[in-house]
Amino acid sequence: MIAGSQSDVAHSHARVSSQRHTVQFYEAEPFLIESVGRYLGEGFSAGGRLLVIATRSHVAALKNTLHELDDRFDVTAACASGRLEILDAEDTLAELMVDGAPDASRFHALIGSALATAAGESQSRNRVYGEMVDLLWQRGQGAAALRLEAFWNEFQQHRSFELMCAYRLAAFGTDEGGTGFREVCGSHSHVLPTERISAADDATSRLREICRLEQRSVALDHEVSRRKQLEAALEDAAKLHQALADELHAALAREQRSAVRQKATDQFRGELLRVVGWDLRGPLHTILSTSRLMILRGELLLTSERRMARVVASGERMLHMLAQLLDVITVRLHGQLALERLVAQDVGLIACRVADQFRVANPLQPIDVQIGEPCVARIAGERVEQVLHTLIGNAVAHGDADRVITVQLRRVSSQIRIRVHNFGPPIAPGKLSALLELAPGSSEPSARSEGLGLGLQLSRQIVEAHGGTIEVNSSELAGTCFQVRLPAT
Repeated sequence: MIAGSQSDVAHSHARVSSQRHTVQFYEAEPFLIESVGRYLGEGFSAGGRLLVIATRSHVAALKNTLHELDDRFDVTAACASGRLEILDAEDTLAELMVDGAPDASRFHALIGSALATAAGESQSRNRVYGEMVDLLWQRGQGAAALRLEAFWNEFQQHRSFELMCAYRLAAFGTDEGGTGFREVCGSHSHVLPTERISAADDATSRLREICRLEQRSVALDHEVSRRKQLEAALEDAAKLHQALADELHAALAREQRSAVRQKATDQFRGELLRVVGWDLRGPLHTILSTSRLMILRGELLLTSERRMARVVASGERMLHMLAQLLDVITVRLHGQLALERLVAQDVGLIACRVADQFRVANPLQPIDVQIGEPCVARIAGERVEQVLHTLIGNAVAHGDADRVITVQLRRVSSQIRIRVHNFGPPIAPGKLSALLELAPGSSEPSARSEGLGLGLQLSRQIVEAHGGTIEVNSSELAGTCFQVRLPAT
């Protein structure tokens, strides 16, 4: 705003005439009115004529002040005689402005006419007071104010009069205002300080006030310097913050791309294992069917028949492992197991059948099945049989072979409750929470187990797919108990 007025100000400063062009800086309006009142009153007392271009509120205050300074001063009579011309600063400024700047031709026509009205025989005693520049500066139009000051200086080359302008000091409170303040001072022949200096009673007091202001100026310079340092540090911090934010964004983008690739890899690996698992079942079923048929037909010698029996047992174990593997892959890919068609069945009959299988395979292990009443539920029979096979097999594999394994079924309200209990080494408390979680390392296969050690985790998936729950408790004294709850029909 101010930089663009440098040429006008330089021109104005070079042409400040020997006539007085005074600027009065002020902080409070009472001081301004008193100072301007004395300036106008002295000119009037000396026989001069006055031109006042001020705001309405200041005009009213000036009239009172002039009358207080000289009770013989009659404003009405002065205006009627032509010794006092009063113009409204707002209206006059509006007439001078063209496209946001004062127009030279309008200024010369309007101010020239006003000065002619107020002119007298002794023009050197005529005095003009104007507030238009102050209004422009307070509106943030510093360049326009300095241009108007240049017009006044040029006008003084052709007319003989004294001129006083006024500026509110608070309008120069910014760094840019400091430059403007020097330019305003340079466009005037005389500069009058604010009431801080003018109100001092003697020269010593004025010097003290000047020294105090100089000290404040130095302190302000230090504060400005410190602020610039803080602003520079803040800017550096903002740049660092932005750099960190950009790096974080890039890292998140990389992480997202990595997660997408990992998901695709896991999907591919799971599908590959699923396909391989299903494809292996065909040859394995062929091996088992052929081996069983050879045993049934008596095509083998006694020693070979025993070896073939071990082949069949190993094949059946491998088939069980494949089934577990396919179930795990299904859970990983789809989040849950898909159940076959649910049919109302007696869970107790399934429990008895599974228990009989383990009694045949483990004739020395006592297994007691306790069923209070028919326990009918809508279930996928093969899946529930898989759960019971896992729980009873787990009790056989890890329990005390000399103590009975209890399989208890009860209908409790709208649920079928299944409990499989055995005595033996308790499960460590730290492993209980992970025992039913389908996660790597959550369980380890036993030397006597027939699968991958995932039976319990898959059992949980099967039970929850039926809308049921499974839990386990284990201690040295009470033994280990798995409890399953399924919705009853």
